[in-house]
Amino acid sequence: MTLISLVTPHADRPDAVQLCERYVRRFRVPQGHRLEWVLVDGGEVPERDVEADVYVRHRPSVHPAQNLCANFLTAIKVANGNIILVIEDDDWYHPDYVCHMVGLLQDSQMAGLKHSHYYHLPSRQYRSFGNTKHSSLCTTGFQEEIVEGMIPRVEKMLKHRHKYIDLNLWRGYEVSKQLSDRRDLSLGIKGMPGKKGLCSGHDPKGRAWNPDPSGKWLRSMVGKVDAERYFLVQESCKHRPENVALVGEWFVGLKT
Repeated sequence: MTLISLVTPHADRPDAVQLCERYVRRFRVPQGHRLEWVLVDGGEVPERDVEADVYVRHRPSVHPAQNLCANFLTAIKVANGNIILVIEDDDWYHPDYVCHMVGLLQDSQMAGLKHSHYYHLPSRQYRSFGNTKHSSLCTTGFQEEIVEGMIPRVEKMLKHRHKYIDLNLWRGYEVSKQLSDRRDLSLGIKGMPGKKGLCSGHDPKGRAWNPDPSGKWLRSMVGKVDAERYFLVQESCKHRPENVALVGEWFVGLKT
């Protein structure tokens, strides 16, 4: 039985990580494989409302880039899988995502998706990126055999506060790589409640962003039910304290 480790660096995004757990539990898994979810929590407030297979509490770093690097570094060190897939806490994933990535990694040491899509939830805007030589971190996976060589690279990023882990891994790491055009399998969600992310998508500016006031584009990407969950989370932010997630009666009336 081949073990797949899903590694999630996390910090103070309670709504996002609860949605993340939902996606993890609904992933389809190739025959002969099983999943392990590794959650490394570097937040000020410990996450208590999700159940990961491996939970590591990490002391928060002062600099946001160091926090992400430290959490990612810890995650790849403690992961037990033969295959490791990054599952970011604030992004959306299709149920077939794991099966597709495992297929890519049959013939490569590192794999990912091209042409990233981002959706900024508070402003209801989206944009598409033309990345054809690298994948976003949220859609990067690799074989366990390259982790030993990856660790010193990530340690260097941590020391120098590099915030773009994906670029540093894809552009300078000499391993066999494969990129897929399946842009329907993941969507980068920006502006979720809680700790702000590092990438430029969390502060959308410029003509590259397209308006989606009705939410039609988001529904076309993630489906009606998942889109409504995001809109419900965002709307609820107006009526509750920071770092308090919607729990219990989250999605009354929404079918899974």
